[in-house]
Amino acid sequence: VRDGVVNGVSDSSLGLVQPVTRAEFSAMLVRALELETVGYQGEFPDVSGGAWYADAMATVKQYGILEGDAEGNASPDTVITREQMAKTAVLALEKAKDIKPGDTPGPAFTDAGQISGWAAPYVAAAQSLGIMNGVEDGAFAPQAEVPREQAMVLVYRLREKE
Repeated sequence: VRDGVVNGVSDSSLGLVQPVTRAEFSAMLVRALELETVGYQGEFPDVSGGAWYADAMATVKQYGILEGDAEGNASPDTVITREQMAKTAVLALEKAKDIKPGDTPGPAFTDAGQISGWAAPYVAAAQSLGIMNGVEDGAFAPQAEVPREQAMVLVYRLREKE
């Protein structure tokens, strides 16, 4: 909310427990990191040029933060998972702030075997950067949906990183 980084879901609610979509998280990243917004030019086949998030999606693609799936789709209305969020957050720091993760691994998550192979290095990087932690019982919960309040905490952590 501070500095216009996160918008509410209505005039009276931030929707803190609602899960965050890929479009919403992309927009939060663009605003939090003050990325130079690019106009949407059809970067993703499943994003309408008139959508409120079209420019944000074009911007995260331009910066190399979000590429889309094998067909090039961004799946903007799909709820983002914790492992997807780890990847986009780490890439956002690398691309927008030139911050690379350290080599100091954190403690292993109790559900490390459930983290997708493509996501494992990003989860480890997010942990070593101190931008994402585990959940209860030392787990990471890689496929769990992310509530807006957790996404808000993460984008402010990214914003404060130097």
